[in-house]
Amino acid sequence: AYALYLEQESHFEEAEDTLDTMIRVGHDRLQVSDRISAWMPLGRVRRLMANFDSADYAYAEAGRIATAINDQRWMLFSRIGRCNVLYFRANLSEGERGWLALLADSGPHRRVHADAEHGLGSVLDRRGKPEEAAPHFWRAFELYEEDSLKLRALNDLAISLLRLGDVTGAERALMEVVRRDLSGENYTNALIELMNCASFR
Repeated sequence: AYALYLEQESHFEEAEDTLDTMIRVGHDRLQVSDRISAWMPLGRVRRLMANFDSADYAYAEAGRIATAINDQRWMLFSRIGRCNVLYFRANLSEGERGWLALLADSGPHRRVHADAEHGLGSVLDRRGKPEEAAPHFWRAFELYEEDSLKLRALNDLAISLLRLGDVTGAERALMEVVRRDLSGENYTNALIELMNCASFR
């Protein structure tokens, strides 16, 4: 919990140290679920610090532990983490293959399916294929159950629509984000994109 607080306050080095200490001190005394729950956020914190090799190692370690106990859900979340590392390293072709494989393997795991749709949309959009990205963002929006994630997907969909020249569609999506969020990162991003729409007009 303390590491999560530090991450939210952008104290990434302290968060990394907290999680690393938990893993080293607890080691075999930690329950398996707690070990996975430490390695996954360690991967995220390291990714946010652009420590990509270390982030990938942390996600892979979480996946290794999950594989040892045959926990399919955590195995898939480990792969999501590694796909995100590929995206932020700008290894887009490999990232696209990873997201496509996750889509095929997501099975009954709705959140994994949603994350894979969103991740694939992000990769395609960054590769200059907004027409292919938009349907994936929409499916992510439909699949996500958490409102903040739904609105993030809707915001990304709006950006793709604007790139396609559909200013009206982009504005409608962004206004929905503004209407439903009212504060926070999604709200701020939507306002910025609405200014981009006005500039585009």
